[in-house]
Amino acid sequence: MFLRLVAVVLRWHASNSHARPPSISPPDPSLNALFDREFSVTFRNSPKSPPSIGIEGHDDRLHDASALAVARRRLTSKSVLVELAAFDPANLSAQDRISHSMMVYDLRRQDALNAIYGNLRFGAGSDGWLPINPVRRTSLRLSFARQGDAPFEPRATTTITSKRLDALPLLIQQVTQIMQAGMKSGWMPPRAAMVRAPGQITPFAVPDVTASPLSRAVQAVSARRPGGWTQQRITDCRAQDCSRIACSPSLRRCSSLSETKYLPACSE
Repeated sequence: MFLRLVAVVLRWHASNSHARPPSISPPDPSLNALFDREFSVTFRNSPKSPPSIGIEGHDDRLHDASALAVARRRLTSKSVLVELAAFDPANLSAQDRISHSMMVYDLRRQDALNAIYGNLRFGAGSDGWLPINPVRRTSLRLSFARQGDAPFEPRATTTITSKRLDALPLLIQQVTQIMQAGMKSGWMPPRAAMVRAPGQITPFAVPDVTASPLSRAVQAVSARRPGGWTQQRITDCRAQDCSRIACSPSLRRCSSLSETKYLPACSE
């Protein structure tokens, strides 16, 4: 995914350069259109990436970890490889050959990883079989609850943050489904490496929002209130959002599953 993104970004910069030496061949229009399309697709699939490089319009969503979305991304890797095979590198400019080669390499690598999982609902990149882990500070990808992350950059608005909070229960449900699929298929981590993972989820599943890490989201948004919003109004709205998530059945089920079933099912 990273190499694919780099290839598309390089292609985008090259195609938008105003000063092009006459000796350099122009980009292939069809190939360039494919790069542009996949550039947008990449950001739709990974909505946290665009804000980190200054591109707006995607930061009100969270990653779609549903089985249907994973299957769609797996098929996309194959279909784009077929499209790229129609271009003869010998007929491309130097820049196009580099971008084409990098994208082909990255997609082949993704396709090979996807093939390892067979008919399971896992995939390459962010679609892996390990949705919780003891390394990240928050196991449920609740990264926006950490101060300094993309959704809480100065330009983030209350509306964007609220939409992400609204999307969290569904993501938590999807994470639970990934854990259940891992237990059923045997794609499980060693127990010794996962002892601390459930303990990173339980702090979020509390009725008292002030005791949840999500309370830091309230403070971050309130500190950057947009015009027309009073401090108290924003704080009240965020407290309601955070409380709704902390008390949500999906979060409680995920927390219980990780501690009572997922951890015991891990390999020795």
